[in-house]
Order: sequence, then structure tokens, then C-alpha cells
Amino acid sequence: MQNAARTASGREDRRQERPPERRILLQALGASHVAIAVLHAVLGGYLVFAVKNLHLVALKSWYPFWGAASFLISGILAIAVAAVSKTSLKALCLVANVLSFLCVLAGLFVLAKDLFLESPFETPIWRPYPNSTVHIQRLQLALLCLTCLEFFLLGPTTTIACRDDPLSAEVRASRGGDRGDRGLREGASGRGA
Repeated sequence: MQNAARTASGREDRRQERPPERRILLQALGASHVAIAVLHAVLGGYLVFAVKNLHLVALKSWYPFWGAASFLISGILAIAVAAVSKTSLKALCLVANVLSFLCVLAGLFVLAKDLFLESPFETPIWRPYPNSTVHIQRLQLALLCLTCLEFFLLGPTTTIACRDDPLSAEVRASRGGDRGDRGLREGASGRGA
């Protein structure tokens, strides 16, 4: 009997010591947001210095920098939610991810406009003998790929960050649940008596 109690308490101790897989996944997603933000800012900075006489909407709107800032903020908040699971921090992470989503949509439009709709480039990117502006096209294509990657990372990050922890649900249940549960239990005990 004591062995059973030890193993049960040992399991609980191990569960509390070892971080859950969801937190590890959320930290990895947050780190990938941060990495994308840094790459975005570096490529955008290089693009600013490399472009001389081309009219690029992405650079006129400074998208590489405010896009990188929104990705960085959403990544930092995702990592913070993985470390400290507070409701207010989860709400802030949700707001940051929604703003990042809007930045991604704006960035997709701006980059698609530069690359495909009103291209200031003389030749297409797939030309076998590149000219002097092909590297700029390829940089914008890399920014487009990073923006698409950010688009696909926002959904899982938001979903995992805003879920309740199973451990916190167990703690709430051991404390008597929330007010709605108490009212249901009191009503059920009143009917049964």
C-alpha cells in the first residue's frame, strides 16, 4: 500500500518536474517566430541598402521592419506563455498573434504586388541569365517565403498558447472548480436532498 502511494506521489512529482510536451512545443514555436523575425529584419535591411533606383512597395511601406517587429513580439509572448501560464499573458499573446496575422496579410499583399502584379523588374526571376536586379527579386521571394511560414505558424501557436493547462484544470477541480461548477453542484445537492 505504501508502494502504491509512493508511485502515485512519484508520478505526480515527475509530472510537475518535467515540463509538458505542449510547453516545449510552444517554446519551439515562439523561438521559430523570433528566428523568422530576425531573418526578416536582416533581409529587409540588406534589401534597403541593395535597392538603388527601383520602386518597391515593400520598402516604401517599411514592411520588412514592422513585420519583423510583430513576429518578434508574438514569438516573445509565446515563449513567455510557455514559461508563465497566466490568463492575462495568454490574452496578450492572442492579441499579438491576431496583429501578427494582420501584418502577414498586409505583407503578402505588398510582396505579391512587388513580385507579380506591378513588377518594377525588367525580367522574370526564372530567367537563366540573371541581370543586376535578380538578387533583389530573390531577396523579396525569400521575404515572401518567410511571410508564408509565419502565416502557417500563427495558427498552431495561438491554439497551443490559449489552451488551458491540464494541471491547472486539476488544481481548479481540487479547489472546488469555478463558480459555475459550484452553482451546479449546489443545485444538484439541493434537488437530491
